[in-house]
Amino acid sequence: MKTQKEDKENHDNHVHSDQESEEGHNHEGGIFGVNTELYFAILSGVCLAIGYGFTYINGLPSWSSLVLYIAAYFF
Repeated sequence: MKTQKEDKENHDNHVHSDQESEEGHNHEGGIFGVNTELYFAILSGVCLAIGYGFTYINGLPSWSSLVLYIAAYFF
């Protein structure tokens, strides 16, 4: 098993080319800027919480919470 020191040494010796960094996973831009993933995660959590709350309200149809659960899944 490698120690933390060995892992750090191996990473220090590894060189990333400019092409790798530009073609890799990019978090710049998006519809809401650099925080796009954060906003979608928050929106998903809000849909999930409201859908869960709707299950306890007797006057609402059951499909309303289902729609919010599905929306949370896609966000």
